[in-house]
Amino acid sequence: MLAFGTPNLPSGTTPPCQPTIYAWGPGMRETDFERELKIFAAEEETAQQYFFSYLLLRDLPAQDANVLREMNSNALFWITTRDALLLSAFVALGRIFDQKSKHNIDRLMKITRESISAFSKKALAARKVAGGLTEEQAAAYVADCHELTTSDLRSLRKEIKS
Repeated sequence: MLAFGTPNLPSGTTPPCQPTIYAWGPGMRETDFERELKIFAAEEETAQQYFFSYLLLRDLPAQDANVLREMNSNALFWITTRDALLLSAFVALGRIFDQKSKHNIDRLMKITRESISAFSKKALAARKVAGGLTEEQAAAYVADCHELTTSDLRSLRKEIKS
């Protein structure tokens, strides 16, 4: 991913603004769920960036008279930019919820349901061991963790539909 001010990073590392979702251990490969989650995270983050940029361009001039004066010197540009950011946020959200989109919330939920065993304490402990923890540390880490259930997914599905 290219961004202004992003330094050249060593291969396999992630810029600080892009969180690593999973740490890969030796012999582990990315699953369909993890791939889909990365796509979803990128779309969701894009929508947030557009929306919060829109809010900034809407609110900052109201809070600072100097900013308002400067923006008014090129008002058409700033109004166009502000409105384009809001529109872009809705386009990004559309990709998440659009039924015709290849990567949408329904696909992520389907893959999550099909991969529910990946959300067990045993699977989490295995990922933690692969990431460098000892088996004892991994067991302690997962002891109080919640295991995702099909009931959890049904509740989440209802929330998405409402």
